Amino acid sequence: MHNLIMSGITISSIVFDGPYQLNNWESTEGAVVYCILYKDPKNWNVAYVGESDNLDKGSISSHPKRDCWIGKAGSESNLYIAIYPLPDSVQRQRLRITAKIKLENEPPCNE
Repeated sequence: MHNLIMSGITISSIVFDGPYQLNNWESTEGAVVYCILYKDPKNWNVAYVGESDNLDKGSISSHPKRDCWIGKAGSESNLYIAIYPLPDSVQRQRLRITAKIKLENEPPCNE
């Protein structure tokens, strides 16, 4: 018998909420680390990792790396977001997590 997490994806040993299709995602209250993902036939791929003290739909839709995300995903409909809520965190803690994910996944749109 396996323990299945119905909604969650593990990235760099961290269980994120999602992935949610980026077009249908609603803003998240509070501090988070987030990954922008796209799917190829076999795998989820990390296109970008970021952190925010209050992530909202507007900051994602106008993100300066959005064109890179779409380029990697092939289309906007193949973009997803995974969220790791860290409500009481400080930026330094979130940056440590994003650094680990960058090191282990080499997201192409973080360059």
